[in-house]
Amino acid sequence: MKIISVSALLIVATMLSGCSDSSSSKTPPPPTTTDSDSGDALNEDLKKRSFNVSQAESDGFIDVKIGPNDISMHITFVMKDISKTIMVTEIKDPKGTIIYKADADLDTGEINSIVSGFADTLLGDPGSMAVFLPPNPHLELMEGSYRFSIVREDNSPLKSVNALIKSIPSGQAVDQQTYKADLNIWITHPEPEFNNDAFKQLVKTEYKDSINRILAPHSLSIDTINFYTATDAEKVKFADINVEKDRAEACLAMLPVTKNKLAFNLVYARELTSSEGEGPAGVSPAPGTLLDDTASNSCFFVNQRAYVADPAIGFTQDLVNQMMAGNILHESAHFMSLEHPTEENGDDFDFFPDTAQCDAATFDGRDNAQFGVPGEKDGIMSDFECGIDGGANNFLFYGGIPNFLPFEMSPDQAKTLRRHPLFTRVK
Repeated sequence: MKIISVSALLIVATMLSGCSDSSSSKTPPPPTTTDSDSGDALNEDLKKRSFNVSQAESDGFIDVKIGPNDISMHITFVMKDISKTIMVTEIKDPKGTIIYKADADLDTGEINSIVSGFADTLLGDPGSMAVFLPPNPHLELMEGSYRFSIVREDNSPLKSVNALIKSIPSGQAVDQQTYKADLNIWITHPEPEFNNDAFKQLVKTEYKDSINRILAPHSLSIDTINFYTATDAEKVKFADINVEKDRAEACLAMLPVTKNKLAFNLVYARELTSSEGEGPAGVSPAPGTLLDDTASNSCFFVNQRAYVADPAIGFTQDLVNQMMAGNILHESAHFMSLEHPTEENGDDFDFFPDTAQCDAATFDGRDNAQFGVPGEKDGIMSDFECGIDGGANNFLFYGGIPNFLPFEMSPDQAKTLRRHPLFTRVK
C-alpha cells in the first residue's frame, strides 16, 4: 500500500504542526485582503469560500479567516494549465508566526530549505494542489486569519482557489461526535467479473465491513458507496494506469460522471504500473483536492492485481477482500493528508505520538520469532522486522501484509480524519 511519488513536487502525506521557537519567526498579524466571512453552506458544518483569483495572483497570497467554532480548513488551488506547478511557499498563523516556509526551485523541485516543525516535503504539484489544516492533533486552528503565500510556474494564471471551512456547533466537542463519509468508485477494470452486480455487492458488504471494523472504534464509518462504470473506450485507455503519466487524465475522466461531489473518488483499475519498477497497490495525492471537476488531484487509485487469491499458499479470497479493503482505507487516509507511521528507510516518521515507529537502529535485521522469519540488515524495514511493536499492524504501515491483520487505527490518526471535510457529522 506504499504511496509512490509521481512528480518532484507531489505532496506525499504533508503534515503540518506548530513550530518550535527555534523554527518560528514573528511578524505583526497580516491583514485579511482576499477572504471574507461569506461562503456557501454545503451542510450544517461545512462552508465553501471562493477567492478572487486575479487578486490572489496580484497579491501573491490568500488570507483565510477562521472563526471561533471552526475546526479545520482545506484549501484547493487549481491552475488553468494543468502542466504548470503551483506551490505554497509560506504559511503564517493569525499571530504572524511562520508555521511553514519553503525555498525551492519551482522547475526542478530541488529543495534548498524548509523551515517547519513537521516535514521536509514541498506543498506543491502540477495542475492543482491542496493544503489541509490541522493535519495532526498538535495543531489546533486559532481564530483569525491565516496567510498562504504562493508562487506559480511562469506566473501562469490560476483557474480557481477555494477553501472549505469545517466547524462544530457551539458547546459541542468534535471528538465526541460520530462521523461518516461516502465513497465513489469508478471501475476502469475491463473484465466482467469486476463490473457485475455480484462484485459491487461484495464491495458494499465485505469490503465495507472490513473498512468499518477499523473505523468503528473511533466513531467513524463509510456510509454510501456509489459505483460508476467507465465506457468501453475509457476501459481500454485506463485499465492499466501508469502512476507517473496517467493519473491526472484518468481522474479528470472520472470526476464529471460522479453525482455525489462530497465523497471520496476511487479509481478501481486492473493494474497500476510505474516506470520506476513494480507498480504500487495504491496511490494517492496527499492531501487530495476537493469539489472541483477540473482538479486532477481529486482521486486516489487501487490496483486489483496487487491482491490475487492463491490457495496453495493460504492466501484465500477472504484475505484478498480484507487486504483490498485495507488498501482502500490506506489510500483514502493519504488523500486526507496522513502519512506512513514509518517509511521503509526507518528514518522518516509521521507526527503522531501514538503510532509506533520502526526505526532502523532498533529493527533493521531483527528476526521475527513469531513467524520464524529471519531479518536482513539492508536498510529496508520489512513488516516482519518491524512486527506489531514497530507498527506493522497499523492500517497506514508502508507495506501491509496479511500476517498482521486485523489492521488498526490510532486515536490520533482518527482525530485528523474526523476533522476532514469528507467526514460528515451524524446528527
